[in-house]
Order: sequence, then structure tokens, then C-alpha cells
Amino acid sequence: MSDEAEPERGLQRRIATAFLDPWLLVPVFLAVALAFYLISAAHSANGAHGFPLDDPWIHLTYARNLALHQSFAYFPGDRASAGSTAPLYTLILSVGYLLFRDEKVLSYALGILFHAGFLGIAALWARKHLGDIVWAAGFVLILAFDPRIAILAVSGMETSLFLFLVALAFWARAEGRMRLLGIALGLALWVRPDALILAAVFGLDALLARLRASFPSGGSTADAPRGSVSAWLVPFAGLLVAYPLFNLLTGGVLIPNTFAAKHAYYNTPIPTFIRGDLAECFLSLAFWALTPLALVQVGLEVWRLVRGERGALRAELGWAIALPLAYMLLLPFSHRFSRYLVPALPAVALLGLATLRGLLLGGKEARVGKPAAATGLVLLAALVGAQAFGIPRAARIFTEACGYHLARHERAGRWMKANLPADAVIATHDVGAIAFYSERRVVDTVGLIQRDAIPYLHQPNYTTFLAEFFAREKVTHLAVLRNWLEVTNIRPIYLAEPKPEVLEVFPWTPGRTHLVPEQVSALNQRAAQEFRADPRRAVPYLDKSLQLDPANARTWLLLGASREMQQDLLGAEQAYRKGLELYPDAEDGLFALAYLVARLDRKDEARALLNQVEAINPEHPRLPQLRAAIGY
Repeated sequence: MSDEAEPERGLQRRIATAFLDPWLLVPVFLAVALAFYLISAAHSANGAHGFPLDDPWIHLTYARNLALHQSFAYFPGDRASAGSTAPLYTLILSVGYLLFRDEKVLSYALGILFHAGFLGIAALWARKHLGDIVWAAGFVLILAFDPRIAILAVSGMETSLFLFLVALAFWARAEGRMRLLGIALGLALWVRPDALILAAVFGLDALLARLRASFPSGGSTADAPRGSVSAWLVPFAGLLVAYPLFNLLTGGVLIPNTFAAKHAYYNTPIPTFIRGDLAECFLSLAFWALTPLALVQVGLEVWRLVRGERGALRAELGWAIALPLAYMLLLPFSHRFSRYLVPALPAVALLGLATLRGLLLGGKEARVGKPAAATGLVLLAALVGAQAFGIPRAARIFTEACGYHLARHERAGRWMKANLPADAVIATHDVGAIAFYSERRVVDTVGLIQRDAIPYLHQPNYTTFLAEFFAREKVTHLAVLRNWLEVTNIRPIYLAEPKPEVLEVFPWTPGRTHLVPEQVSALNQRAAQEFRADPRRAVPYLDKSLQLDPANARTWLLLGASREMQQDLLGAEQAYRKGLELYPDAEDGLFALAYLVARLDRKDEARALLNQVEAINPEHPRLPQLRAAIGY
């Protein structure tokens, strides 16, 4: 056996021993059990497996087309596009899809596998810094019972793979396995571009170590992690260069479309992000204690740097600060389950536990007494218990989110496959489940798959652009949530579960199907709120709405109702008729006009309108009331 092979075999033995240790096996087993519990609870409540986000089906759509058509396109025959944030995860899914066609079980299996691997590597990472296996086990349990990490493990997303690679990079650095560090860091980049931030943290840490070692006042190379910096830079640089080349070849951009699209769409003010997203992620459950303890490490690491001591946790501290800071400055939005910020949680937990352990041991680990050890166990148990306290709520959230997407996006996609022609082209803002299950070409209205819409998001000319975009892309149908993109003047051909949000499918008929500008929708929503309190207060908002968009039937009908409540019957009739001129099949408008003309004792006209309502919707709940008013 060669001398070079012996360290490698020794490392493998240490890994195998660590993974088989009951103190670490049990937390990983509990984490896997929790993942299955979430899946089972959601299936029991919803009657089907599901995902808590629409994004997993984006990965699956790319993966299916890659597996079946050998193309990184979103629809067979289309050109490739840079719409996948995680091309490595998509590639893994595509390999799995060749072997197993149940998209949900495949995604669950991969997520749980990477989740278990992440926790196993996290245990090794913690042992390098905490030493004691009991503290490492506590660290793993804190992560295993974190509701956000648990939900994301079975969400069909790339997060568990990214967490695994981040933990692997930190552990490899602590072990001095620099080539492995570079490979893990480079692969992490192919899962999320956030890995560039981690690479910058490692690079800055190496620079600080070298600068401190060069000081004549006592610095030493002990501050640097073992192994050559170039050993990790070479493999990382190769994967780094390949990443933008891949995006250029597929979509003509250096990074995936998703960053630009979400930056344009989610324009959260920074103070709101701090009070909301940051606080929710880093000051909930056990992190009420762990985050303040982690911040103590800032002062400790500065003191170590000044004294020329090795900064053992400086990279972890840099990652814990740099990732949230980058999102705050570049994209102040953490998305559902804090999933953009979650990769910083393991570093925060490790820093917090290192601070707590240092306070308990007082720098005298060799002579630590039973009281300090017992206190440590009690505090660890309290932190783990605080995390476990969030599990029931996590199950409810996961179940509700899966049910939401099942009732809307998935069922809408399946309906389209059964009811729309094979050459239908569907414009939508949620391109995941609708594209996957409809197996129809989709046109992206927010820029995740196609970049066209990005410059127009939240702009006054957005709906004008969309009309031109739909004509160019030969759109035949729309599938939209009403609060994202309101459509009027035409009846939907499919309505998903209407609560809490309405998803509708419409035919796209230029000149008839009307896209409502965002500002107009906001004015109408405010008018509807004011109407419930006092119909007179709704009129100024409706007047302004009509100045911006006089072709919106819904505004005219709401104005008619406001005028009728103020006993301006002539003005109400004029507004109703204008709305019905734009939208002749508006059953609520026909009902309102019929009721109004009945009050004016024009019974024959009211009966004709009643017949129209019955023809459109014979189950209209207020038909008996209208018949009684007409005497019919």
C-alpha cells in the first residue's frame, strides 16, 4: 500500500465510524422519519401527494425533456433556455426520470437522500469544531427538527442538495481536503448561484490568513486552514468557468433568468425585509437564542485575528453574515419557508453552539466538571425542544401549501391536457405544474423561462407588452391567478378552487379578452373595500380607474352598483349597460340590470334579462330572488 493511500483510507474509516455512531445515526433517522411524516400528513389531508411550491415542476419539466428529448428546453422542439436555477439538480432528476416516472416519489426520494447526507456531513463538520459527539448530535437534531429545513427536504426543490454541498465544503475545509472543497463548492454553484458568495467568503478568509501570517508581530500560518488554497481554486475555477458558458449556450445569459425576474418582481423595501424575512428566519424557535450567541463570535473572531490566533470559525461566520446581507442588498426577498436564507442556518447554529459550549467550559475542556456537562445537556435539550415545538405547525403549513397547488396548478394542468388541443399555447405566470401536466407549450409572463417580460414587470405598459407578446408567441389561452394578472370582459372556461386565490383559464381572443393593468386592479380592490363601508366612497376610485382603463367591464359594473346604492338609478343603468356592452355574458351584470329594471317596473325587459342569466348559469344562487322581484 502506498503512503499516499493511507491518509485517504484513514479518512474513509473515520467517516464510516462517525456515520455509524448511534449518537449521529439517531438524529438522521429522526429527520428521515419527520420527512415521511410530513408527506403522509399531506397525503392524508389532500388525498394525493403534492409539492408546497410551483417551482419543483419547473425542474421536472426541464428534466423530463432532457431525459426524453435530450434537450434543455422547456417544451419539446423549443430552443434551450436558462430557466433552471439548479442545472445539476435538473440533470440528476433527468437521470432518475429515465428509471422512475412518478415525479413526486422521485423528487421526495432525492430530497430525503440529500437531506440525510447533509445531516451526516453536518455531524462531521460539527465534530471538527465542537469536539464532543454529544454537542455534534445536538447540532444535528437542531437542524433535523427545523421546520423550514424539514419542509424543504420534501418540497421537490434543490435546497437539500445545496445544503449537502455547502456542509461538505465546510467539512472538507476543516479537514484540509482542499481539492474536495473546490469540487463541492463548484458543484454547489451548479445548484444555486449563491455558492459564489460562499466562494468569496472562503477566498477572503484565505486572504486574511495570509495577511495575518505576514505580520511581524506574531502572526503565523496557523490561522490558515490546512492545505493549499490553489488546491481548491483549480477545481472550483473549472466548474465556475463552465457555469456561465452553460447559461450562455442555453439562454444567452451568464446566470439563470430567475434572478433578474425575481429582482424585478419582488421589490420588497429593505426595512420590510429586515423586520419580516430576516427576523422570521433567524429569530424563530431555537434561533431566538442561537442567533444572538452566534453574533458573539463576531467579537471573538476579531479578537483572534488581532492576537494572531487561528480563526477556526471565521468562514462560518462570514457565510452566516454574507448570505443574508447579499439578499438584503440584491434581492430583499426570502421566498416561502425562508428558502433563500435557510442555507445560512447551519452556520448560525454551529456558531451559537460553539459560543454556548465555550461559555460553559470556560476554556478548560480537559477539566470540565459534571455540573457544566449537565448544564450543557439541559441547554442542548431545550434548544432541540424549541425546534421540535414547530413540527406540528410545519405539518399544517406543508399540508396546506401542497393542497393549494394541487387544487389550482396541478388540476388546472390536468384539465388543460384533457380539454385543450395539443397545439394550444398557454400564457401563464406559474409555469411549473401547468406546463408539466398540460404537456402544452407555455409562454412565461414573468420571465422565469423566457426573459421577454422582465423589463416590463410592474411597469404601466406591462399589459400592452403582454398583448403584443401573446400575438408574437401565438398564444391561445391564459391561465392566471386573478390577484397576479386580472382578466375581464370574457368568461373563464375553467375555474379552479376559488379560495384563497382564484385561478382561471381563459381563451385568448385579441380585442375581446381584456388584461387589466396592475394599478387599475389595485384601484378596483380599494373601491370594493370602500363600497362595503359606504358606496359613495368607492366612486372616486372607480372614476380614476376608468380614466386609466375605460375598457374594463368589471369597473363599470361596480360603478353601477355604487350608483344604485345611492339611488341614482339612471346613472346605475347607464354604468351597467356600458359594462355589459364590453362583457355581454357577465351574469352578475345581467342580474344587477334585471333587478334594476324590475324596480323601474319594466318587467318584460327584466324577464328577458332573467332568461339570459338562466341560459348562462341556471344554478345562479339569486335566481329565485330575481324571479320574485319580477313576479315571474
